[in-house]
Amino acid sequence: MIDLYALFQVSETNEMIILLVLIVMFFAIIYDILDKFIGFERVTNIIITLVVVMFIVFSGAAIRIIHIILSLGIIFGTMGFLGAIILMFIAFILFHFGLGKLAFWMRRRR
Repeated sequence: MIDLYALFQVSETNEMIILLVLIVMFFAIIYDILDKFIGFERVTNIIITLVVVMFIVFSGAAIRIIHIILSLGIIFGTMGFLGAIILMFIAFILFHFGLGKLAFWMRRRR
């Protein structure tokens, strides 16, 4: 039985899933570039694409890309959550101190 985790140098299941998706994406992107811009035949494009994708995967570049994607997702998710909490606090302050008096003034003006 082949240990794919050791073969692809990943430690978690989510990294393995993302790696497999990246392999398919790399294959599709590189094949499309070779197909559109270089006049090789279909079989030659597939062979060249497989060699390039395997080089990317086994050199560890794909793992670095996975870590960058996961890190950016975590960073943006955390910043979005903190931004929402800060905006809720600002809205509370505005409603509590400012807009209550504004609403009273608008009702009195009618």
